[in-house]
Amino acid sequence: MKYFYDFDSMEKFKFGPDVTSSFGSKVHGKKMVFGMAEKKPGTGSKPHRHNAEQFNYMMKGRARAVVGGEEKIIGPGEVVYIPADVVHSIVALDEDVVFLTVKEVPEAFEVVVEGEIETTDRA
Repeated sequence: MKYFYDFDSMEKFKFGPDVTSSFGSKVHGKKMVFGMAEKKPGTGSKPHRHNAEQFNYMMKGRARAVVGGEEKIIGPGEVVYIPADVVHSIVALDEDVVFLTVKEVPEAFEVVVEGEIETTDRA
């Protein structure tokens, strides 16, 4: 098992191409996933929900976050809590956004976007 990681040297990939513009790197544990992600200005996620609890910590840039119908412009140092099965979206505003994300890993990860269900084995 690997215990130490360097995001700068890890391969970057799109997190959920059908749902979000986020790209970056992730470290998978047994019960959670930890990632560093980026979004380009004007891009973000479609309104969606998933059966995993999630936290996002903003490191750079500003974004419009909507969680459970509540909207807020977020920036560096702010944390967004996304409960499981709550509709949410986050869109980068006028500059690149960089954030850390932590998500639990349920047995079967499900994402619902506009009435469609996508099931994957990893969050």
